[in-house]
Amino acid sequence: MKKAAGRYLVAMVCVAIALAVFLAACSSGEEAATPTPKPTATAKPTAAPTAKPTATPTVAPTVKPTATPTTAPTTAPTAIPSPTSGGPPLIPATHSTSGCPVCHSAGIGGAPKFPDNHASYTDGMCTGCHQKAT
Repeated sequence: MKKAAGRYLVAMVCVAIALAVFLAACSSGEEAATPTPKPTATAKPTAAPTAKPTATPTVAPTVKPTATPTTAPTTAPTAIPSPTSGGPPLIPATHSTSGCPVCHSAGIGGAPKFPDNHASYTDGMCTGCHQKAT
């Protein structure tokens, strides 16, 4: 009978421990708080702050823009080559195929002005009709 009493006692202790663990986990209804880690100190910056600027920025431009060119062209304008087929004028071989409106919109340097129907054309549209002379 002592063996049976010993087994009963061990079983009761196990049930009591399980019950205590269960009640401890469920009794408060809240999760156990986790400890917050302590903040650690960081190193101080080693660079000194920069000096204040010495010049005061200006808002106004320093040079007044001019509406007309200040220097005359160094070369005489070239004659516009005409195609033999009677189509649109050719782009002179000495000219770039970009920046056409810079001279041709105002006739700068003797360049022929755009016709009225070309007023809204963009730079990239020129080579669609005008071919470069060879």
